[in-house]
Amino acid sequence: MTSREITTPSELDAQVALEATPTVDLLKQLAILTDEERRLSQALAAVKAAGDQIEALVLQRMLTDDTPSITVTTDSGVRMKFSITSRTYPKMVRGSLVAANALRNYAVRLQDEDRYDEADAIMDMLTIKGQSLAPMLNEWMLEDMELPPEFAGAIEASTRFSLSKRKA
Repeated sequence: MTSREITTPSELDAQVALEATPTVDLLKQLAILTDEERRLSQALAAVKAAGDQIEALVLQRMLTDDTPSITVTTDSGVRMKFSITSRTYPKMVRGSLVAANALRNYAVRLQDEDRYDEADAIMDMLTIKGQSLAPMLNEWMLEDMELPPEFAGAIEASTRFSLSKRKA
């Protein structure tokens, strides 16, 4: 049961009245609200699907036309700015096991170069889980650092574009 903080006398009166309502009447109200919630969820899903379809087309056109940003005003006066955003992330070319082996080989090379702290940090990541590789690899990608040679063929940069939408 969800409770909310009551801050005014009218909210207290409403809470007392609600608690005094018979269970059957509360269930009838709940049925109406539940039905309305389901209808709104279906309508929202339809709006979202239509928006996703248009967004994909607009994103493709903006990329093709090399237009990083467009501000529009609707007939009802809503101003909105649309901007292309991109995110680069590491893509495991042949799976996380190959990437983990590349990291292990990299750690061995670091140890050979007497860079023990860095090597230990990488080996610690490998003992936790393959997903732990992502933060370090993401950092390399974001800083546009060249990957060590051990990663050739195991990990490559991949860029995902999206459309940022905000009121102008």
